[in-house]
Amino acid sequence: MIDNTKDLKDRLTEINTMLEKIKKREKCYKEIPEGKIRVSTSNKNTQYFLATPTSPAYKYLPASEKEFIKKFLQREYDRKAAKILLKMKNLVSPIEPTDDIFIGKWLEENPGAQNTYPEQGKYETEAGEYVRSKSEKIIADTFKKMNIPYIYEPKIILDRNKTVFPDFACLNVRKRKTIIWEHLGLTDLPDYAVKNFAKLDIYEKNGYFVGDDIIISTETQEHPLDISTIKRKIERYLY
Repeated sequence: MIDNTKDLKDRLTEINTMLEKIKKREKCYKEIPEGKIRVSTSNKNTQYFLATPTSPAYKYLPASEKEFIKKFLQREYDRKAAKILLKMKNLVSPIEPTDDIFIGKWLEENPGAQNTYPEQGKYETEAGEYVRSKSEKIIADTFKKMNIPYIYEPKIILDRNKTVFPDFACLNVRKRKTIIWEHLGLTDLPDYAVKNFAKLDIYEKNGYFVGDDIIISTETQEHPLDISTIKRKIERYLY
C-alpha cells in the first residue's frame, strides 16, 4: 500500500520545522539594527565594520562587540536561509490529487484476486468479481452501494517476507488511508478461530492494529452476518 506523496510530505515537514526555528530566533534580534557588516583582514586579524541606514559610513567594531557581531551575522544567515527554504517549499509542496485520481491510482497500484488458494471464488458480486462466500458477496456489494473503493484479496507483504491475503482492502477516501477488512465467518469452529486469531496477531506485530488499520466482521451458525452492523462499521471507519 504505497503513498507516493510521503517523501514530499516528509521533506515539507522538515522545511516547515526549520522555518519555524528561524522565526523564533528572529525575536532575539530586536535590538540589532538594520545594516551591513563588512569583513576585512589586517595583519592576519579579522576586523568587522558596520554601516547602518542612519550611519552609512562603515565604522570599526571592537572586539568587545563580539556578541553583537555574532547575532548580526546569524540574523543575516537566517534571512538568507529562510529565502532558500521558502523556494524549496514551493518546489516540494505536493499537489494533492482529486479523489477520483487518487482512487484510480490506489486501485491500479493494489490489484485484487491475488490469493488463488484453495480455489477461485464462485459468488459473483455486483462489481463483477468472484468471492468465496455469500457473506463476502454481501459485504462487497455493501461497499459498492455505499461508494467505498475496495479490493478483494490483495497481497500484502509483511516483515521477513511474510505474505498475507486479507479478505478486503478498503480506502477511506477522506483520510486517504487503506483499511484491511477481515471477515471471520466460522468463529464457532475452534480450529478456524485459532488460525484467524493467530493471523490477527501477525498483523499487529507488523503494525496493523484492529480498530485502526483493521476492521473485523464475524458470524456463526447461530448468529449470521448482520448487514446493519456492516453498514455501521463502514460509516464509522470508512467515511
